[in-house]
Amino acid sequence: MYNEIQNVFSSIKGKGILNELNIPLSSYVKYEQRNMNLSNPKIIQQIIDILHIENIEKFPEYFKFLKTNPNQKMRDYMAKNNMNINKFAKFININHKVVHQWIKRNTTISKQNYEKLKKNYKSIKKKKI
Repeated sequence: MYNEIQNVFSSIKGKGILNELNIPLSSYVKYEQRNMNLSNPKIIQQIIDILHIENIEKFPEYFKFLKTNPNQKMRDYMAKNNMNINKFAKFININHKVVHQWIKRNTTISKQNYEKLKKNYKSIKKKKI
């Protein structure tokens, strides 16, 4: 199913999809040529809506993770536990500069960092993040 979304850029031609997704042509071309992974949850959701996909169960765990709004969950956790970015980054064992990008700029968590977070999941789960 996720591959279907990735393939959408190979099968849909023209600027109609660009207008609906509100993405630049350069991004469209990178997606289409698979030079850029589809990791922006907002764009993925828009494609799901455009294609009327109802079941995302076959999507990779990474995509499901992105749909849970992890950036906001981290901000909430930090606020609840009175943590700054450096302390939180150390807690989840991710570089503080990367965590700063997630928290302050709301950047997408990469698949590589998702995998790191998954490795630390047991300790994070105990702390209810």
